[in-house]
Amino acid sequence: MYFCPFIDITFVEIPIGTFKDIEYLRVWDEPIIGQKIYAVKYSNNNCLSYCEGSISGFYGSNIVYDIDEYNNNDSTIFYGTAIISLSKFCLGSLISIDIGIFLDQNKKNKLSTNINIIINSIKGLVHKNILLPLQTLPPAKNLTNEDLFKLQNIGLLETEDPNIFISPCTDDGITPLWFYRTQYAWFWTPKEPQNYNIEEIKKCNWSLIQSNRPITAIGGRYNNIMPALRNIKLIKTLIKSGMSYLTPDNQ
Repeated sequence: MYFCPFIDITFVEIPIGTFKDIEYLRVWDEPIIGQKIYAVKYSNNNCLSYCEGSISGFYGSNIVYDIDEYNNNDSTIFYGTAIISLSKFCLGSLISIDIGIFLDQNKKNKLSTNINIIINSIKGLVHKNILLPLQTLPPAKNLTNEDLFKLQNIGLLETEDPNIFISPCTDDGITPLWFYRTQYAWFWTPKEPQNYNIEEIKKCNWSLIQSNRPITAIGGRYNNIMPALRNIKLIKTLIKSGMSYLTPDNQ
């Protein structure tokens, strides 16, 4: 079991056979722009209902989706809801989880966590069967002075949030990147958080750092652009570091 406020999920593993005669949700981790979806919700009379919409883009680890005939007064009702595919190739499959945040001031584009990010967090932290419960329950480890010194040596400086680091800009035109560490992975973004509360942090286009993922920005001003070579080397160094700065040590 673990909780991650960054992607806003709580994972609890339930032994096979605990529940009988139920059908589990299927998942689909290859969504495309334009794919039709519906967002499940509870109506005012506590009945299950849904609103149809479509995927309008990607934003870091999030899927951006629009709801047809969306009522802004009901904006909070979709928080945490399942976003289900209406595509004929994966009809009824879960593709993302709403995080209760709009990407724009017009309250048209909503953000939801891509299901493949959630699956990656579960596989990376739990299903390797190498971690004790006391390692999966806490947040990212408390970094030692030695850890901070090592991160500084590779180009990462501290911010007011202990989980966020910055690779600062340089006089020769290299733009800054921000890095977020969870207990299972690093994420990076070219967009500066407006402040360090969790809602503003989530509005940045954070990309998962993983060896099999391209090092390019997803969505926003720098969409599809690779960072400077200095930062590419930094990201590859973090990949090689594994869980060194993430998972709490054995208790």
